[in-house]
Amino acid sequence: MFVMDVAGPAVVFGSTQSAALADESVAVAAGVEIASRRSGGGAVWLAPEDSVWIDLVVSRGDPLWHDDVAKSMWWVGEAWCAALTALDICGLSIHRGALVTSPWSRLICFDGLGPGEVCRDGAKLVGISQRRTRDLARFQCVLYRAYDPSLMLSVLRDPRPEVDALRPVATIDASASAVVDSLSGALAAC
Repeated sequence: MFVMDVAGPAVVFGSTQSAALADESVAVAAGVEIASRRSGGGAVWLAPEDSVWIDLVVSRGDPLWHDDVAKSMWWVGEAWCAALTALDICGLSIHRGALVTSPWSRLICFDGLGPGEVCRDGAKLVGISQRRTRDLARFQCVLYRAYDPSLMLSVLRDPRPEVDALRPVATIDASASAVVDSLSGALAAC
């Protein structure tokens, strides 16, 4: 388990996206860093205090390893659900079906829903992307304590959606440290 510290606002593009989707001059003026990750999916908004970013890594020999890429993310969702339930967060579910897309999900990660991802009352709460090699799987997870995509959208080039065109995103009212501690406990139980 690797807990990432978000130092400043950033838009992080998935491995199949180009950083040219962002207007660099607008991003610089707004103080938003543009970055890319090696795992797939759409752009993710990160903001200090609002985002909880945790990476989980398992090796091929780990009992949690699964050769099926989609099913390999289910245990991650289960661990998140156990951790959030322990924090009295209700209405949770794990998506175990195929990728659910929207008109904007290729651009914005939280507008789609992938295997293992966690919803709260039907709205995405925990986003998960995966980077895998023959020997390791790294699951990059983001949960929001607060979410306002307007700054992220302002640095993206057209075509881009309006905020009200995006699917709702769930948030929680718990400290980042409580989330980290609870997930750590849930992982120990795995």
